[in-house]
Amino acid sequence: MICVTEPRRIAAVNLAKRMSEEKSIVMGQEIGYAIRFEDCYTPNVTQIKFVTDGLLIREMMQNPLLPQYSVIILDEVHERNVNTDIILGLLKKVMKKRDDLKLIVCSATVDAEELKLYFDEGEKNKKSANCLPTCILSVEGRYYPIEISYLSEACDNYINTSVTTALAIHMTQEDKDGDILIFLTGQDEVDSVCSMLIERANDLKSFKNARYLKKLWVLPLYGSLPMHEQLKVFETTQRNTRKIIVATNIAETSLTISGIGFVIDSGFM
Repeated sequence: MICVTEPRRIAAVNLAKRMSEEKSIVMGQEIGYAIRFEDCYTPNVTQIKFVTDGLLIREMMQNPLLPQYSVIILDEVHERNVNTDIILGLLKKVMKKRDDLKLIVCSATVDAEELKLYFDEGEKNKKSANCLPTCILSVEGRYYPIEISYLSEACDNYINTSVTTALAIHMTQEDKDGDILIFLTGQDEVDSVCSMLIERANDLKSFKNARYLKKLWVLPLYGSLPMHEQLKVFETTQRNTRKIIVATNIAETSLTISGIGFVIDSGFM
């Protein structure tokens, strides 16, 4: 079985869902996931399992050599949280015991040479001639044209300014398609901005040209939000509707939310 780790629950679930859809198979059969408090895979049937890094550590506590896996893929390693660093340290020891285990470390920004040197130290202690050497594979990506705009002067309250900016985009960029993503620092700010956006969106209904404006669909996104609420950000918007996603840095990596045309970043994370 192939194990793929993600630093966030929503990423593990969404990637498993995406891969199942692309292969036109039922989730939980050949492809599944396991996160805290929720499993969706079938033992002895599932071939690719997406998990959070914390859950992989829990599996290593039960059986340190992880005999159920032949390949482990660590994704988004550049986040360098505690769980990821612990896994890197433990897997270096595991690979000394298991010549058959293949490890793939994925990241867009991590220092690949430094990681290679780290695992090369473990390879020196292996006596088997069958073990694969540590190597670096690079996959070139492409950048999309991005227009960056800054405030002309500092604002007194970045929360209020985020709301004002989002509504200004909504009203002045009516001819441009694209949802809006707002980055804030925590759950309290996200909930506060969502409430303000909903309240002001209702006020817009009395605007004289309101009938020409798209409807607004405001969605929060943070780690402690129930999973079914988090997954709403991936739903396709209805016609004549613009989605505003108010998120913490959970949406910074691991996730690809289609349809985003505008990003408002407070710069505090």
